[in-house]
Amino acid sequence: MIILAIREQRVIELALEHWHNITCLNFERRDDEIQENRIVFTDVDGCASNVGRHPLGEPQFVSLAPECIRLGVIAHEVAHALGFWHEQSRPDRDNYVTVRWENIDRDSKGQFLKELPTDVDNGDVPYDYGSIMHYRSKAFGRYEDLFTLNTNIMDYQKTIGQRDQLSFNDIRLMNVIYCSDSCAQKLPCQRGGYTDPRRCGRCRCPDGFTGKLCERIMPGFGADCGGRIELTSSWKRITSPNYPRDFKEGQECSWLLVAPPGQRVQLRFYGEFEMYCKVRHSLCMDYIEIRNSTDFANTGMRYCCYGTPKSSIMSATEDMLVLFRSFYRGGKGFQAQVRALPTTGLFLAWSEWSACNASYGAQHRIRHRRRI
Repeated sequence: MIILAIREQRVIELALEHWHNITCLNFERRDDEIQENRIVFTDVDGCASNVGRHPLGEPQFVSLAPECIRLGVIAHEVAHALGFWHEQSRPDRDNYVTVRWENIDRDSKGQFLKELPTDVDNGDVPYDYGSIMHYRSKAFGRYEDLFTLNTNIMDYQKTIGQRDQLSFNDIRLMNVIYCSDSCAQKLPCQRGGYTDPRRCGRCRCPDGFTGKLCERIMPGFGADCGGRIELTSSWKRITSPNYPRDFKEGQECSWLLVAPPGQRVQLRFYGEFEMYCKVRHSLCMDYIEIRNSTDFANTGMRYCCYGTPKSSIMSATEDMLVLFRSFYRGGKGFQAQVRALPTTGLFLAWSEWSACNASYGAQHRIRHRRRI
């Protein structure tokens, strides 16, 4: 049931339609009197919803004030109503983010508490920095320039907090919880894809992949770009469309970088760099996203704003996925060098500092790293 103006109602309907199209969920609009076990949209208390169905079967009120009438925000609040917690409330969140308690507004510290493992079903879906349920870097700060959440891997900092679109794993978790029995046969999906509950004969694929089984790299959109690149020890170059001139709003490119067996992919940015971001929130709007882990389904590190990223990025396996996405505006873009490197002689990251120990002399601490 919707107790809002016509324009707001239409945006809500679009958000519900979005959830419908990518899951097995069906929403039926009812405009009669409020009854039990219904979602009721109002505008009484900002952007807010309780988590999950009311324990006594009473209506679930979702508040959407005028500033909340955006598709991503509504999808976020509907997810709460259907049982989703905030991503940084997961019991395992300390492995991924550090809460800066000293920077949080005194009355908002409860927003950053972890939920009990008994209250959370993550459906074996990993922690997702790109989830629409994740707080932004400076949420509920005492002052607007204070970080309240730091990602434990620094290059994920501009990934957290987006409210533009459901991530692949947001959709995946909803399908795991509600739609696991929708298809009689599970397809052998590749690249972290899974059988689409709306179309059981196809896989739902992570961003960057397409095909019945997610076997192909997604073609460029609005530009002739992207594709699969076989790497050697010699540097190759990838760029945004039209570089060093400006790319256009709406263009997308996807590259799958492949090293020989037993080797890794190395990427480093160079030259001028510009992708639209919200500096105030430390959040990418347009971005280069790099997925360098063993899981191509999960959101990667996003790079944006001005100034060339200094990181030299290594893949964990023989493959690396690079996504260029320009949703909002054109700009200079990026260029990067890529090559294959043998694993011999490469180092893992430094370990944590050891505890002080007298055996080390003068109460020194040590840390180490090992070759891979």
